[in-house]
Amino acid sequence: MEANALLTSCLLGLPPGGVCPSPVDFEMNRAFMLTVVVSNQAHLASGIQSALQSTAGVTISVQDVNEAPYFPTNPKHIRFEEGVPAGTSLTTFSAADPDRLQMQQIIRY
Repeated sequence: MEANALLTSCLLGLPPGGVCPSPVDFEMNRAFMLTVVVSNQAHLASGIQSALQSTAGVTISVQDVNEAPYFPTNPKHIRFEEGVPAGTSLTTFSAADPDRLQMQQIIRY
């Protein structure tokens, strides 16, 4: 390969190692901003008044997906004494949905 064609590039704005350590979550980060840097390895010809490197900004947008609701306490253990009258409330349940507000959804039981 011709020396003039040798380039070095890197991405700025990623975690160390350049890989996200966990799945991307729309509710935590809706976008990532990166900077791509490319540098010329060979010296420029004499008389050229240009930088040896160039940068470009890149925005990566994360698309939201519908995530399932969940019960924060699961399994739920209930204890009661025998002889409790019929119709007595034993417990209540509550569920959460990570994207309920973005998707404008209602949780139904």
